[in-house]
Amino acid sequence: AHCTLKHIRTHTDVCAFKSTSPTPLPQFDMKIWRLLAKPGCRSFSHKRLLSIWGQGSSRSSSSSLPSPSSLLPTSTAWLSFFSFSPSSGWVPQVTSSSQPRRGFKIYTRTGDTGETSLFNGKRAQKTAQTFEALGNTDELNSFIGVALQHCEKAAALKALGDKLREIQSRLLDVGSHIATPKSSSPPDRVRAVEFDDYHVDQLETWMDEMETELPELKNFILPGGGDAGAALHVVRSVARRTERSVIPLVFEGDVDKPVLKYLNRLSDFFFVAARLAAAKTNEMEVVYVSSGTSNQGKKIRSAVPRNADGSE
Repeated sequence: AHCTLKHIRTHTDVCAFKSTSPTPLPQFDMKIWRLLAKPGCRSFSHKRLLSIWGQGSSRSSSSSLPSPSSLLPTSTAWLSFFSFSPSSGWVPQVTSSSQPRRGFKIYTRTGDTGETSLFNGKRAQKTAQTFEALGNTDELNSFIGVALQHCEKAAALKALGDKLREIQSRLLDVGSHIATPKSSSPPDRVRAVEFDDYHVDQLETWMDEMETELPELKNFILPGGGDAGAALHVVRSVARRTERSVIPLVFEGDVDKPVLKYLNRLSDFFFVAARLAAAKTNEMEVVYVSSGTSNQGKKIRSAVPRNADGSE
């Protein structure tokens, strides 16, 4: 078999994969997938890849390949993702998301007894803390989707929308990590779902950049600030709940600290994002006032510097 890869950035960004041999690729176990799944993976030299797969070269063919953690080390299930033709050799199959594979059903009936499977294949009750954390992570991602729809209505929020999409993908990585408890998962599965501190640093960088467009915060503000701002405040509060549900799993040693740090930074990010959305869409924010001062909070613009009492 002759194959090579070019400029691999992540395990889902495979730019080239081609075989010119009419026979199945030998020993396609988990060697390359383990490399691609490493969080620090940015690129590999051809020499390193060829040392793993043997000599050869190929033409490129972009595709979307299965998750590395979805295949067991000696599995041949990967063959179902490829087809062979005399002119092209072995090539990845691309299927439409709107046309599931024959025989595939959304419902499985395997959870009818109140149990379901973790990413490592273990069965557990749905009331377990792991699934509480997974459910909150999923809910958080869904609310981000709602906020994203509001952001897409305003051209000024395009950059923010791009960040929200990136976060949605990273939350799927967080879910994979949570669903692979370290105490009951084989080492190769644990390595495949490691979560890098780089993502925490990225959030902090984004917040620093966003805050340069906002005046110093001198008042408590109430959730609101237009459709996008209000939706992002909801996301912020759901992120806090998600963080709280993951803490027990970190204390038990089943979830790594970078995941907890990422969720902690997310709630901060969404607070800043909510303020930025209000500012860029020229919406008003409402400042908190004590009950003895007024029955209604003062409205302010995030983009205008304010005095200590909240006035413009």
